[in-house]
Amino acid sequence: MSSSNPLDSDPVDLDSLTVNPLPSNPLPSDPLFEQPLQRLQLLFCLVPVLGVIPSLWTLSRPHSTSQQKRVSRLALTLALLWLCAYSLLTFSAGQTSEILHLRLLFLDALVTSGYFVLCLGLMVRLWKRQKVNVPGVNQLSNKYFS
Repeated sequence: MSSSNPLDSDPVDLDSLTVNPLPSNPLPSDPLFEQPLQRLQLLFCLVPVLGVIPSLWTLSRPHSTSQQKRVSRLALTLALLWLCAYSLLTFSAGQTSEILHLRLLFLDALVTSGYFVLCLGLMVRLWKRQKVNVPGVNQLSNKYFS
């Protein structure tokens, strides 16, 4: 019977062995690399008012994708436009007569409702994997937040 013990075989010359490097990890170290997590993060960015925080966080990260940056810039632009309109209308309503006061507050409510509905519509488009785009606002966001 022959011995099957590996220690009984001839010694191996260690200098002649070649070591193949391990394949590099194709996934980056970003935990949001997976597509469902990226979409979830983008949905958080589009939440009205509170989405400013994840949008700023996304823009501050150096390894964000171009889609993440584009949606974050859009969310920030929409929030800033809403905040400016809300502030101006509220301040103006306090400085005018009663009739104009009521009209400005009504317009303020319409602007706020429009902002929330627009954000909700963008979230639905993102969920359906459609392009998140608001004509005019995208160009404004690219101009000021690039």
